[in-house]
Amino acid sequence: MALITAGDIHAAEAHLKAALAEIDPQEDAADYALVLYTVAQFHWHRNEYQEAFDAAQHSLSIAERINDQEGGARAFEMLALACHSLGEWQAGLQFEERRASLAGHGLDVTGTFDVHL
Repeated sequence: MALITAGDIHAAEAHLKAALAEIDPQEDAADYALVLYTVAQFHWHRNEYQEAFDAAQHSLSIAERINDQEGGARAFEMLALACHSLGEWQAGLQFEERRASLAGHGLDVTGTFDVHL
């Protein structure tokens, strides 16, 4: 995330590829879901919104399979952001509602979305 935030996209991409190559999707499922969430963030920052949505969807499926509510909330956050960026704001609001049901209303992705406009 630090590399993404700093705008060092090439280093972030290399780091994410290395993480994906080293992680065991079955044995390290929670970590895999977190890496996929970060992959979604990476794509979203590159304006690759469909790829961000797809990675977040994959992260969500893992989080739900292992009953990881925190991971699910993160995935719903990214799904909401990706949907808003794809012009699917109604679906984005539904994902945000699902995120809030898991993690509470302490984070509103609307503010996060507005920062990146």
